[in-house]
Amino acid sequence: MLGGLMQSLFRGGKPARERRRLPAAGRCPDVGKKICRRNMVMTVTDPMQPDLWDWLVLMGWRESSAKPERRRYTRLPETAMKTLIYTDRADREGVYRELIGGL
Repeated sequence: MLGGLMQSLFRGGKPARERRRLPAAGRCPDVGKKICRRNMVMTVTDPMQPDLWDWLVLMGWRESSAKPERRRYTRLPETAMKTLIYTDRADREGVYRELIGGL
């Protein structure tokens, strides 16, 4: 272990491993697509407004892009996405905290 660290420091002046960054957000996902954050995943059930997607991106959500999905996610119920889509903008954060609070 120590040898590998010394070798990577010698090569580039910094450790070879860097923290992963969030992928770029992209546009609003289409209905039926999955979005994920850390260990949670939701399916987009209804068309989403761009302001909701921008807000979800700020919260760390991204469209799942891995094709052979091997990660283990906690699936949020489909009603979670419907609830977020139809919640008023002013109440969104409180509703969101209730939805993911038990996870």
